[in-house]
Amino acid sequence: MDADIDPFLTAIHEAGHAVILQYFHIRLASVAIRPARGLIPGEGKTEIDTEVPQPPLKKLDRAVIALAGFAAEARHNPDAVSWQKFDDCQRYAMDRRALDAALSSLLSRDADDTEPEFKKLREREFERANEFLAEPACWRACIALATRLVEVHQVTGEEATRILDEELRRGNSAGSDSK
Repeated sequence: MDADIDPFLTAIHEAGHAVILQYFHIRLASVAIRPARGLIPGEGKTEIDTEVPQPPLKKLDRAVIALAGFAAEARHNPDAVSWQKFDDCQRYAMDRRALDAALSSLLSRDADDTEPEFKKLREREFERANEFLAEPACWRACIALATRLVEVHQVTGEEATRILDEELRRGNSAGSDSK
């Protein structure tokens, strides 16, 4: 049942979106989670700052962003996620809509998520998100932001960016030290 979801899973989901958005230089307005209460499921939201111009995104990049939260959950707990869950669970509805829009735009037509071409694109872009999050500095950044979200439930875009940048810089300097 969705109401039993660990708040960290919701936080890691939103942090996954935020890390990928940061990679694409998209400025964040805020990242928030609302933990589950009783029968009300936990949910989260990563908002883009609409007050500033943002760099343009490629159609496939939009798909990666839509899948980044699910990829972060899969990385955190591989046994807890499946495509069936993604397709059926209400908590992924916003991500599904964003993904459907991105892939339909890419295919230049309304795409049915049961089509082999749609599934192939979805799986490929999921792998792109997963590969990005597999980078040690990116995963540490994701964990750091998720940990902060569990503590305070909402961070400003500025705070999220600071947390992510610190971990990403730490990872880059560690990589350059070993060369």
